[in-house]
Amino acid sequence: MTTKLIYPAVFHSEINGGYSVDFPDLLGCVTEGDTLSEAIDMAEDVLGIYLYSLKKDGEPYPELSNPTDIKVEGRDFVVLIEYDEMAYVRMK
Repeated sequence: MTTKLIYPAVFHSEINGGYSVDFPDLLGCVTEGDTLSEAIDMAEDVLGIYLYSLKKDGEPYPELSNPTDIKVEGRDFVVLIEYDEMAYVRMK
């Protein structure tokens, strides 16, 4: 059975033009990118590492927040990031 999950990520526009990214549901799951495309790629990668590590350690996946409940400020915005366990395992 394949596991596909979608977690909301908050993208923060940085002064230098890049983006920092954090996942409100995943403590310490953060990344960044110089462009939006790079930040999305990095968010997908860090989400995969985080969730794969939880599974290997026998820990449950955290509950998903409703994206509409996430409060952002200024130019920050929410992006939904997908984790496809089978695709991630094939890449490893």
